[in-house]
Amino acid sequence: MKTIIKFLLVGYGITALYFLYLAAINLFVYFANTSKGFYEPFLPAGRNLAIGVIFALITGLSWFLLRQPSYQKAGTILIYSPLILIGLFICWFLIVMISSGGKWN
Repeated sequence: MKTIIKFLLVGYGITALYFLYLAAINLFVYFANTSKGFYEPFLPAGRNLAIGVIFALITGLSWFLLRQPSYQKAGTILIYSPLILIGLFICWFLIVMISSGGKWN
């Protein structure tokens, strides 16, 4: 069980770093283009920044809670919550696809 939790912590940390890296690049492009007078939407940079911060918070809080013996249950729930959300989304997608006869729209 601890191996899975360590694997998830490392995976979430790498995911957070990846999205924060993308956000930094998109912010650079955003400010470079707006300073030259071109229109550049803030959505890609903001979306990557939000996802990166969320994953960084989940990783940091889970690591902190798992280190405290009295909060290990909360840390375990927090670290498994993204996987549970992904599983619920897959179940919802399958229900929509099966009930609609394979037509998405």
